[in-house]
Order: sequence, then C-alpha cells, then structure tokens
Amino acid sequence: MDEQQQQRQQHQSEPQGTGKLNIYHKPDSGQAWIILAACAAIFFLILGSFRCYGIIFISIMGTFNVTREEASWPLVLAGSLMNSSGLLSGFMSLYFSPRFIITLGCLISSSAVLSCYFARSVSFITFIFGIFHGLGNGLVVAQIPSIISQYFVRLRGTANGLALAGSTLGSLALPFLIEIFFLHNSLHMGFLYMGLLLMPTIIFSSILVSPALSQSQKPESPAASTQNDPHVVATNSDPQENEEEAIIPHENTSNSLLSPESGKFFQSYLRMLKNPYFALVCFTHTVFIWSWSTFFVVIVDFAMDLGNERQKSIWLMSIFSITDLIGRVFSGLLSDKNILSRSTLAGIFSLIIGLVYVTFSQITSYISLAILCMVLGLAVGGLILLFSVLFIDYIGLDQLSQAMGTSYFICGLTTLSRPWIIGYFRDHLKSYRGLFITLGILDMIAALLWLINFLGRRCLSTRNPRTT
Repeated sequence: MDEQQQQRQQHQSEPQGTGKLNIYHKPDSGQAWIILAACAAIFFLILGSFRCYGIIFISIMGTFNVTREEASWPLVLAGSLMNSSGLLSGFMSLYFSPRFIITLGCLISSSAVLSCYFARSVSFITFIFGIFHGLGNGLVVAQIPSIISQYFVRLRGTANGLALAGSTLGSLALPFLIEIFFLHNSLHMGFLYMGLLLMPTIIFSSILVSPALSQSQKPESPAASTQNDPHVVATNSDPQENEEEAIIPHENTSNSLLSPESGKFFQSYLRMLKNPYFALVCFTHTVFIWSWSTFFVVIVDFAMDLGNERQKSIWLMSIFSITDLIGRVFSGLLSDKNILSRSTLAGIFSLIIGLVYVTFSQITSYISLAILCMVLGLAVGGLILLFSVLFIDYIGLDQLSQAMGTSYFICGLTTLSRPWIIGYFRDHLKSYRGLFITLGILDMIAALLWLINFLGRRCLSTRNPRTT
C-alpha cells in the first residue's frame, strides 16, 4: 500500500506535458460514469441523427425531383463510410489518442453537414455529406466502444448498452426536430440546422481521456502481455483485485510507423483475421448493419406506400426506438448476469430480426407496422451492443479497436450496394416487399451459423468435458 502511495506521489510530481492526467479511479465507478455520459451524448447526436436519414431521403427526392436510387446515394455513402472508416480509426489508434480521433471525427462530421447548406445538386450532397460526414462519424463510432471497455470491467455489457441507449434516445427526440429542419424548411436550411446541432459533440469528445495502466504492475499477472499497450487496462485473475487496481488517464504518444510495436501489431492483426470466431462475429455484424441501416432509409417511404400519412410514418421510427432502448438495457443485464451466454443471445436476436423482416413483406395495416417495429426494436437493441463484447470475448480487449474497425470496414463495403438494391426493388419492381424478404433471409443465415457454433461446442464438450 505504501509503495502504491509513493507511486501516486511520483505521478503527481510529473511535469506537465507528459500527456498524463493525475486522476486515479477504479473501474466501473467514479470517472468511468462521466466518460460513459459523454459517450452517450455523442451517440445521441451522431447516431440519433443517423436514424433520421429516412426524413432526409424524402426531402432530397422532393427538392431535386430525383429517383429513389439517386436520392439514397448520399445517405448510403455516408453510412458506408461511417462503417468502412472504422479500419482507418483502428489504425490511427496506434499513433493517436482516442480523444484526438473522436474529436477530429466530430469536427469533420458537423462541418460537412454545415457545408451542405451551399448544395445545388445531389452530386454535391453525395460528395460532401456522403464522404466527409460518413468519414467523421466512422472515426467516432469505432473508438467509443474501446473507450467504454477500458473504463468498465464487471459492468462492461451494461455500460455499452447505456452508451448505445444514447442513440436510441436521439432517435426518439430528433426525428421531429429533423422533420422541422428539412420538411418545414428548405433542404439547405435543414442541413444548416443539423450541422449546428452536431457541433456540441466536439465539446463532449474533449473529456474522453483513455485510461493507462497503474504503476503497481504485478509480474505474474495474466495481463502481463498487455502491459505495454496504452489502450488496455491491466486485469488480474481475481475480479476483486481488478476493481482495486488504480488506473490513470493518459494520451497515446507513440508516433513511429516503423517501430517494433508496429510489426507486432500487424502479426497479431493477421492472427485475428484467421480466427474463425472473428469471421463469425464479423459476418453477423455485417448482415446486421446492412439490414438495419437499409430499414431506416426506407421505412418512412415504405409506410407512405401503404397509404399512411407522412407524420404517422415518421412516428414508426420513434416506436422502434422506445423498444430499442429497452432491448439495449436488458440485453446488457442478461449478458453481465450470465443468464444467457452472449453467443446464444446473438443467435436468438438474429433469428427474431430475420423473421420480423420477412413478416414486413406480408403486412398492409399501420397497426401491424407499429407492432413489428416494436419487436424489431427489442431485437436490434439487444444485438447491437453485443458485438464489442463478443469481440472482447473471442479476440481480446487489446485488439478491440482493430476488430471493430475491420468489421465496420467490411460493413461499409457491402452497404455500397444499397442504392442499386433499393432502386431495383422500389423503382423497377415498384415494391419494397422483396427487399424485406432478402433482409430477413440474410439475418436468418447468421442465426443458423450461431446455432451450428453452439452445437459444435456442445459436441466437443460432450467428448471432452475439459473443453470450454
């Protein structure tokens, strides 16, 4: 205990400019909750507005009198780059602090939306909004799960769920605000107001300081292999010891592209890509992001095709978001309390999502639409927060940024096909029904893969009781 006090005093006597803040705290408490609140606020604005793309979609079609395929390109490209730039974000985490990356992303994202005030064509919006807004969002989204996972140990699943609940609250509060911005004003004024709305994310990101290892390192700790990684909190085999281990925030100061650490990174990165569990989680994540983001682009237009008023159609996003929030909170609790394993929850939620999408293709009434949106919200909210903790379970916390970044990159590449697919089903076949069936089949394939994984592990554990 005396040694730890001396080490703390030594840190407090360090000169300014070392990049370290002399603030000690325990995981799952204290400053961790402040960090969580800031992350939730960023998600509230960035991902909450992302869920309002369906409103922007309608406004672009009305302003420029273009097809659905043309109107969807800025939104699809923004979503695609938000996902695919996660790989860039993961690589940047080697040389820059998460706070710097997130702040940069917030600045690029909000500035791009503001610039669309000067748009005079869909091409301009596609270039500025699609590329730069999407790129900025991607830098943010890939880093925040890593920040949260560093500050939380016992409550990691719950913390991720609460942070992502910020986006759900955003999708409850923002649709009506975005509607006023874009549908009650001009498209250009809508972009101006939306850009101003996103600017506070720069302030929130300024407090997201990463934790570093405490100086009280234990040579025989299982986490010894990660003690040189500035993005990993040391963990011991005893959870109680983990809670008492002091950690201090710091900023990453590594800047050598040719350092030995870079070589080790690429070797471990290749091992990660060869991990079959990475492929399983990544495939599920890709299918989920592709289908879920497509749903948010077309749901308002789909409801209006069924004869519903625009206002009632926009309400569906809020209905979805209410149960989405419930799903995120309870999924984290189920995961943290080990009531159901995370892999089992991933399979169940993927199956429910697939069945709901297929059912969308068969309904005609608004009540049925609302009920399905409620069920879909529960399943989506439950599944979305599992990906970061599944990557930690199968890949490790030290490679979470790279795993999430790579997975989002693959998601981004696949979502580039959305404009043609949306245009094919709605502009050529005159219906979204075939699109929903396609989405449902993809999610049910993901559920089937988790079932095969479960049966395979059960078979191995039966043959060898020591197999975990």
